[in-house]
Amino acid sequence: SAALISVAVSQFLRGRRGLLVNEYGITSPETVLNSLNHTFPFERFDSYFSIIYMIIDHTQGLLTYSCAGHPPPILIQGDGTLEVLDHHGPVIGLGNDKPFSQKEKILQYGDKILLYTDGILENRNPADETFGKHRLYEILKKHSHQPIQDLVEAVYVTVNNFRKTALPEDDISILGIEYVG
Repeated sequence: SAALISVAVSQFLRGRRGLLVNEYGITSPETVLNSLNHTFPFERFDSYFSIIYMIIDHTQGLLTYSCAGHPPPILIQGDGTLEVLDHHGPVIGLGNDKPFSQKEKILQYGDKILLYTDGILENRNPADETFGKHRLYEILKKHSHQPIQDLVEAVYVTVNNFRKTALPEDDISILGIEYVG
């Protein structure tokens, strides 16, 4: 059912209404999340989902984002400082009474953004310990000055080494972005 919801959401975002990009430009994250929450109620689809929607204006270095129930993105600044972009609301579909809003952040040359699924944090080793935020933050600090491809690879390898022979219980997805505007 998750795949069907993904397809339905994708079609909704790209459909005739042109929710992501329309005649006025790129649609704001808060508008997209509020539209999704209204269109995909749990009662209708018997499902809910998480999403991050962000826009990066590469000419101005302006990041605009909103998050619905998804692990927050992490901004890794050029000096190695980590900032959790923890502006969020609940998952889409639960009929949140409070509208979603968005935040803005100015990016500097060399800043990196890491997006990831909860499968990273919830990954378990044979001793039934979870990988968790603390280990993720340690890897990001240790590899913060490396190119984004190497940083993402370091996270992936460390998570797999932590898991050892245990099978993953959830998906493990990572996306890294480096601002060079």
